[in-house]
Amino acid sequence: MVRQPNIMSALKKSEFLIVSNSKTVRISPEQIMTYEMKYERNSPILFGLFAFADFTDILGKIDLKEARVQVYFNDALNKTFIRYFKVYNVVENYDRMKNKQYLFYLIDEISFKLSNIYISKSFNTTKTAAFIQILTEQGIYPILEENKLKVQLDDNSKTESFVVQKGISVLDFFISEFNKIGYSFYQTRDGFYVKSFDDLMPTKLDKQDSKFVYATNNQLYKNLIYEFNNAPMSSSTISGSPNSKTYFFDPEQKKIVSKHIMMLNLIWH
Repeated sequence: MVRQPNIMSALKKSEFLIVSNSKTVRISPEQIMTYEMKYERNSPILFGLFAFADFTDILGKIDLKEARVQVYFNDALNKTFIRYFKVYNVVENYDRMKNKQYLFYLIDEISFKLSNIYISKSFNTTKTAAFIQILTEQGIYPILEENKLKVQLDDNSKTESFVVQKGISVLDFFISEFNKIGYSFYQTRDGFYVKSFDDLMPTKLDKQDSKFVYATNNQLYKNLIYEFNNAPMSSSTISGSPNSKTYFFDPEQKKIVSKHIMMLNLIWH
């Protein structure tokens, strides 16, 4: 879980704003207890949560049904992440001093919108073309533009007849249908994509030259993180040599270099 920025964090700055009925409430860093953003594998849904102490009766000033939560991050690579979320669940609690605390469960605004669209419509076209038509008709493109997301929706060029029915949301329908035809429907911090499994880029990480690395000049990260890919056990029960590569962000070089990696980079890449 990502916690408040400190010397061990890859985040240089974070900010949460709640916008509701033309009112904007800023959650001060002193109020924030914890937060986390999570991408789903092969899914466009971006989940988030953050907990904060409500010293100023924030929920008394806003309408949660109309509220949008703007999340801003600036990381060690000076990359920014700005995205709007909707609140889909709230947990209320009190600390030992009887101060009110809230845990907001978030879902990105695009997925929230698509998950609440139920239509009944027939198509005789490709799945991607039908999806683009729905995005246009349902006003999704302005949301994508506001979130400054790159949009790349590849087409398999296979025309077919199919029906989108009211019994399933547009989001769930296309997650399932794209998967059936070998397409991945997903989001990243920068974009909104439909891409063929065959076109997804393989890893560019080099194979490790030596088995183990014991030393590092980065004094902030002395515990190295390894990922091993062992060969299957042979009949003599002797396993293959580990095949791993480790990386970390070097502030002096301002780039990722090999040896080991910071956990937050795993979260945000």
